[in-house]
Amino acid sequence: MCKTTTGTQTATQDRYRTIERGSSPGGSGGSSPPDPEASAPAPLFGMPDYVPQYTFIAQASPQDNGFIELANRYHENAGLAPKTVTSIEHLLDLLNNPSETGTGIINRIRIVSHIFVDSQNLIQPTNLLIPFVENGTRLSLKRHFEGFARNRIAALKAMMSFEVAVPLVETTYYIHRGAVAPILNHLRSSQATIINQIPTDASGEPSGDFLDFIKIAASQWALQQNVLNNAAAVTAANNGYDVLLADVASRLQNNPLSQGQLTTLKTAIVGLGNSVTLNSALPARPADYATNVTATLVSTNGNAFQTKLIQARQRFNRNSKIDIRGCQVGRDQDFLRAIQQFFGTSDTVRPTVSGPRWFQHFNEIGHITGLTNNAGVVGLYNSGFSPYSATQVRQQFENWATAFGITQTHLTFWQTTLALGALAFCRLQWQANIPEARIPIHRLNRIRSAGFTDVFAAIANVLLFNTNLPSTAQISAMNALLPNLAAWISQLDTAIPGTATPAQLATRFTEFKTIYEAVDRRFGSGGGVSAAQRVIPATAPSPLTVAILSGYQTQLKTFIDSNTNSKFQPVQRYLTTAIAQVQGNPAKMRYYLGLGLPFLLYDPAATNANHNLLIALTDTSGAAANRRQNDAIKYWIRAQWQGNIPSGLGATATFAQSRHTPWLVENRQATTRLSTPPFVVSPTSEYHAKIVIVPA
Repeated sequence: MCKTTTGTQTATQDRYRTIERGSSPGGSGGSSPPDPEASAPAPLFGMPDYVPQYTFIAQASPQDNGFIELANRYHENAGLAPKTVTSIEHLLDLLNNPSETGTGIINRIRIVSHIFVDSQNLIQPTNLLIPFVENGTRLSLKRHFEGFARNRIAALKAMMSFEVAVPLVETTYYIHRGAVAPILNHLRSSQATIINQIPTDASGEPSGDFLDFIKIAASQWALQQNVLNNAAAVTAANNGYDVLLADVASRLQNNPLSQGQLTTLKTAIVGLGNSVTLNSALPARPADYATNVTATLVSTNGNAFQTKLIQARQRFNRNSKIDIRGCQVGRDQDFLRAIQQFFGTSDTVRPTVSGPRWFQHFNEIGHITGLTNNAGVVGLYNSGFSPYSATQVRQQFENWATAFGITQTHLTFWQTTLALGALAFCRLQWQANIPEARIPIHRLNRIRSAGFTDVFAAIANVLLFNTNLPSTAQISAMNALLPNLAAWISQLDTAIPGTATPAQLATRFTEFKTIYEAVDRRFGSGGGVSAAQRVIPATAPSPLTVAILSGYQTQLKTFIDSNTNSKFQPVQRYLTTAIAQVQGNPAKMRYYLGLGLPFLLYDPAATNANHNLLIALTDTSGAAANRRQNDAIKYWIRAQWQGNIPSGLGATATFAQSRHTPWLVENRQATTRLSTPPFVVSPTSEYHAKIVIVPA
């Protein structure tokens, strides 16, 4: 969402202009170690932006249209702690302050601001809507980055320059170029000795620094003629011209004019009075002009600004990156190059710079409503969600499931695990074999680490069922028996050899009897168990044969899993319910959404921004912090980034407050809402395709 007034659109310039380096290049930026992003994991989905180490967002003006607020929300939701900057000079101060940005090489920073680009360069040049110097109001232009990167004089010239005519022409002088010849002709009679020594080009015009000297002096004459009806602006301009004139005079002295002759020439020009009439060129807003020239004189005094820049440049090397996020800045690659050169220490040691070709927004992404339970998932899978068909929904879901690592391996694992016998399941040995996802998934980790008393609810929560869960009392009864399960399973699964001796048969009978009397809930209940009701008799029959004992073994295993009097029968009933949730369709979608994972329904050709939808299961009860949709928004935020992901990314995000998402739109939007297509959404490849990257 970018402003629609002059000062916030963006442009394309095809011509590459070489940017001169400063006289003090600011060191080498250090040798370049391996790029830390080179070993980072691949993105989850599509091509999202890389996560920055530091994010700087322009201070919102009172007239801001909401873009800065939304940008702050998006980056705050991600936990990136954006820092508000009031100027480019302030940005340098932050980079140079260890308490704000630490020390050492910075891998990546992000600068977010309104940006204006005039595609035809008619109204005004591209500008980043952040004042360049502290206490100034002039927004950051390419010439500012170029001039301030060089030295104090180039910086002052850049700030004193203003635009005249359409198409734009930049000038630092208050007189037109054609005024020089009339001035010299007028002075020739009185200052012939001096004027005749001034070198000229083929057209007879003073060349090099002499032309600059004369135009500066002539501009001071113009100021005396009250061409600028603003006392503060006159004072500021004269102060600036004094600095520029002293600089150029230092190079002209004795080449061929002496200092005295230069002073005489300047005095003669400034003292022309009303003896000549010349056309003047004036800045559009004199009061702002005065503010900005004065602020620049303060900022550059004693090379203070350049000292800050030299120090800040040490934070960047050839592996560093600067991401500019604002409307259409990628259309003006010369502007991106100027930023690149500004922060670079040389033409070979400089950061990569990127920016979008389309209008940048951070509006909330739409979301599906009413998807609150298993029935909703079944409906989504079978019927789709307008305007997406069931087939389209399934395909986009599959893409996201693969991205998060939720593959058929997960379903196969659960189909196998939930088919275990009750005792084997209750041992929880299977927890160590739960397949991994590509990132940690809270609900999956909860199952992986759950104790016996919690594991049933944890699985049911993911598989979206709430029937046939063991009661608290039933779980307690089983919990007391867990230490015996390993031995019992071994005894129940070990076949009785045909060569077993009577003593061995007696031992096995005692084992089965012990298991049975422990698992039949009627023992110890006070009701008793009759001989006819017993699965394993109180005493062994005589003779006890291999066949009889094998029959007891089979009956006991069946009893444990299936008989209503078995303490473990609730587990088998639970497993029967659970396994149905991971078989057939929509088992995978159910499992994925049950884990609290989101997916995007997206159409780059959509004519309605609301057709780009975030799909997530919404819990309507339980503690707000534990609701599935709040997990989903954290995973959505995670999918927005690649690179070296900080541990706290999106940690405090909530679904209700944190759905802000990067969008790029081709056309300026009439309001703060996204209404004019086309729209592309991060982290899709279509979004990335609109990002222009100027390599180091």
